[in-house]
Amino acid sequence: MSKLTKLINDSIISRHKLLNDLHQENTNSYRLFHGINDGLEGLTIDRYGSSILIQTFRDPLTKDELDEIKEIMFNQMKIFSPDEESFSVYNHRNGNREKDLSFENHNSEKSIEKKTFKEMGLNYVYQAKHRGQDPFLFLDMRAGRRFVLNNSKDVSFLNLFSYTNASGICAMSGGAKEVINVDFSESSLAIGDENAELNNFTKANYQSVKTDVFAALRQFSGLPYHGRNYKIRTDIMMPRRTFDLVFLDPPAWSKSPFGTIDLIRDYQSIFKLSLLCTSVGGRVIAVNNVGKVNITEWVDILKRCATKAGRNISNIEIITPESDFPSYDKNYPLKIAVCDV
Repeated sequence: MSKLTKLINDSIISRHKLLNDLHQENTNSYRLFHGINDGLEGLTIDRYGSSILIQTFRDPLTKDELDEIKEIMFNQMKIFSPDEESFSVYNHRNGNREKDLSFENHNSEKSIEKKTFKEMGLNYVYQAKHRGQDPFLFLDMRAGRRFVLNNSKDVSFLNLFSYTNASGICAMSGGAKEVINVDFSESSLAIGDENAELNNFTKANYQSVKTDVFAALRQFSGLPYHGRNYKIRTDIMMPRRTFDLVFLDPPAWSKSPFGTIDLIRDYQSIFKLSLLCTSVGGRVIAVNNVGKVNITEWVDILKRCATKAGRNISNIEIITPESDFPSYDKNYPLKIAVCDV
């Protein structure tokens, strides 16, 4: 048995209970190998329904190594899905650019087909190869989506930087009375609409809004919203209002005419606006996905920001990723803080 085979087999064995539990709740998407935390830096292996996504972020795999992983994954898929035809896709991501290797193009037709998979009984779209680099659902956020699913009954839910609307889907399934997803990416929202249709969420109380998040939050909170050289269309004007549950999952860095997202130096600018749009007695689920950010320092920033904004945070609950995303030092790159306002 090679070292690579042993590492991957050990990572699967360590997840045995979790995988059983996930399949019991109708989830067939999870991480099977998590880089250095499972013994090999720069390698991740994820399952999305019928497909296995193998990615390297440092050194690329050799053809023999890829074939070795594919064989292990083929046998693993047969355990939980014996009658399902599976396929593997390999991406080598060097920096921010995906590099195609000659042996990556196996199953190329399946790679670009849209498939569906399940998480906690809900259906989502997946496409292994598409214009972007990221999958249509980030698996480490399952813990956050689980919280939304279990805590959204009869609430108004605002999903900021909603990407493909997965958190909004969970809120609707959890019984939310209203869901508004906000993102500036038309292509991401289109996938989100496909997710909604897959789950039969086509009601008037579920909507996706393509607009700048800063502009939307300023309108909801009653603040001036005109950006430099940018005008909001009249069909996406927002009324002043608050929400019971606000999900805030911004990118690490982004700039728009209305403001700048910087999760390392200035989380406060977007968090303050989110607080102002949260009802008294409501919650903000704040997310920071930058690994170098210290969680204790970040939580302190959230508290001080709330005080300056005139909003009281009575409690902060930290949610960590589930056990398919282990951390040897417990300093998880993904940080989720549920703030009671």
